[in-house]
Amino acid sequence: MLEKSVEKELEEEKLGWIQEEEERLVNMRESFQHLKEQLQQQQTMLDKREAFLKEKMCLEKSKTKSHMEMSARISHLEQVLKEKSIDLEKTENVDEKEALRHEIQNLRRTRDCLVDQRCNLDEKFQKEKVLNTLEERRLLECDEAIEAIDAAIEYKNELICGRKGKGLDNNLVQREKCEEMLLARLMKLSSIEVRTLLYKYFQKVIDLRESGKKMEIQLAELD
Repeated sequence: MLEKSVEKELEEEKLGWIQEEEERLVNMRESFQHLKEQLQQQQTMLDKREAFLKEKMCLEKSKTKSHMEMSARISHLEQVLKEKSIDLEKTENVDEKEALRHEIQNLRRTRDCLVDQRCNLDEKFQKEKVLNTLEERRLLECDEAIEAIDAAIEYKNELICGRKGKGLDNNLVQREKCEEMLLARLMKLSSIEVRTLLYKYFQKVIDLRESGKKMEIQLAELD
């Protein structure tokens, strides 16, 4: 009887130890699974952040390249226009200068309207702390249009003041030949086609700025 009692007690202890080990293994599995899920979530966030960073870099490269190309074309076109306007600057024709002043007045009125629109959007943003998609895009369009008008006013003022362009060098002569070919093609377009082309370039710049802004917001949210 004593031996059976001892064996029974040992058997119960053995079963108790086995149950404790099973519970410990279950807890370890649960802890491991929880840790695994956390690591997977962290990896997913890192992958998303890396993808956003890559996309931002590609967008910035594309925007920079497009901006540089457009700036180079605009700068050269301005130079060509300045060279072509030498006769106007030399003759100091009063009627033509008066026409330029009238154009500047119209540009300034347009600029004032754009500034008012931008101020209204800024006031709404200050009050409501948010703008809808159309309003955000309109804000970017106002900024770009104001910059373009300022450049146009500055150029027309230079014509009125009779500032002379710099002398031509060999490189500029070569570029002018290429530019004349481009201008010859543009001259074949109708006024509607020219306005459409300029509008597409303008919208492209707005799209790039809008995409860059959205990307910065997404990256800030990830941080």
